[in-house]
Amino acid sequence: TLLGHKPFAVLADHLTRAGIAVLRYDDLGVGSSGGEFASATSVEFAGDAESAVACLRDRPEVDRDRVGIVGHSEGGLIAPMVASRSDAVAFVVLLAGPGMTGEEIILDQSRRIAEADGADPALVERGLEVNRRLFEVIRTEADPQERRFRARAILEEALWSMTPEERQMQGITEETSEAWVNIQLAQLTSPWFSYFLTYDPVPALEATRVPVLALNGEL
Repeated sequence: TLLGHKPFAVLADHLTRAGIAVLRYDDLGVGSSGGEFASATSVEFAGDAESAVACLRDRPEVDRDRVGIVGHSEGGLIAPMVASRSDAVAFVVLLAGPGMTGEEIILDQSRRIAEADGADPALVERGLEVNRRLFEVIRTEADPQERRFRARAILEEALWSMTPEERQMQGITEETSEAWVNIQLAQLTSPWFSYFLTYDPVPALEATRVPVLALNGEL
């Protein structure tokens, strides 16, 4: 569910009514799925998608030569990963699929969201600079403990240099400041984030040789 809407249920229903079989499945560790979501990266998710394609191709009611992948956002990164290495994928549909690294995406999104919210340009740039410093640590520091230590130092420095306006924008109060640091730190140092930050989707896109439909929102 996204903002009270179920876009993937709507899409699956529409395709099914058009005679196109659809398989949707829970992430690792969700529902009855095995595995551990917290330690997984896009690599594991691509493996799951590849298994889902194999599952569909074994179904008697499905044309095994016409199975494709529809991927949204990170799914639009995963679909070419699978299609570029597997002969089982007949087509790919990318819904807001990325064409740049995670670091480039996050910096661009952060800037656009802040500007759309009417934030002061100087505050926007300061926030971006904090992110750049954090991302450099995640990219270059191999030792997990040192990575956490350095990232925490940057986050705490950023927290205490925030103006009241910046704190209000982020919903930070004196009581929640420590929790804010810990939440940011957990996300930044997760295996998924480290992989997403540096993964370049372009080679997999270039290596994909099946028909592709790429859809992106103009705004």
